[in-house]
Amino acid sequence: MRLDIEKLEAFVTVAQVRSFTKAAEKLHRTQPSVSMQIRRLEDNIGHVLLDRTSQTVSLTPAGMRLLPGAQRLLEIHDHTRTVFQLSLLKGKVRAGIPEWYATEKLQTLLIDFAKTHPGIKIEMTVGDSAMLRRRISEGSIDIALAIRDPDGPPTPRIWQEALYWVSSLGHVRTDPVPLILFDEPCPYRHIADTYLTACGRRWTEVMTSNSVAAVRVAVQSGLGVSILPAGAVNQHLSILREKDGFPDIPPTDLAIYLAENTESDATDAVEVLRQFLSDHVAQRLMMLQRRTAI
Repeated sequence: MRLDIEKLEAFVTVAQVRSFTKAAEKLHRTQPSVSMQIRRLEDNIGHVLLDRTSQTVSLTPAGMRLLPGAQRLLEIHDHTRTVFQLSLLKGKVRAGIPEWYATEKLQTLLIDFAKTHPGIKIEMTVGDSAMLRRRISEGSIDIALAIRDPDGPPTPRIWQEALYWVSSLGHVRTDPVPLILFDEPCPYRHIADTYLTACGRRWTEVMTSNSVAAVRVAVQSGLGVSILPAGAVNQHLSILREKDGFPDIPPTDLAIYLAENTESDATDAVEVLRQFLSDHVAQRLMMLQRRTAI
């Protein structure tokens, strides 16, 4: 017994939508063609797979047994086809990533991406979100993951990453709060001022930098307190909470930006990388939520 992919696809689609008409529309085939493929599959297997009435379609016991395996076979088929199709993609993709996001794990993932797509050359730019958004608008990079500009145009999808007050492990409460902030436009300066003022705490700026690594070193050394996204918090930093005199602050919004005016020769490759980054961001944020949970 050999199972034909097109017949399995017809069966799985009918099983999902419970209608031959809707299945034919979804598969871009005629209804008689879908019905014929199901009948031939039933003849091949030797069992009736679907109960058909004038109004409903339901799975028979044999159909219920076949469905899980048929779905897995289609997934393997689609994955294999996609791998070979994507291996043919060619061109250069100019991508931008925030500094705190350019971790060893992401670099490893991008290497895996490059291995899977040998025809795509990735040019990576690491910087702050304001710079990455500016370069997107200029068209000098094709795709960027960045903190969303609240005053900018809406983006198709937004992820939220937790923000934390961080200090050295031996933090001692002082007043005013010594703050280590980022260069303007700093997305966290307004947050720090608003939330500290609301709880009656004064603050003073002891250091400013455009580097996440420099801010993190300064905090670890005990120079002061800062605000960092969850992905930038390491084991050498202490997260400060309300019991420490620091109110909870809202998460930051992340978005993937695509350049509208670009000379990229790899439009399809940009879209593939966009989906790759989208999947990675979702998985990463789930892990960070578990790691930083109280």
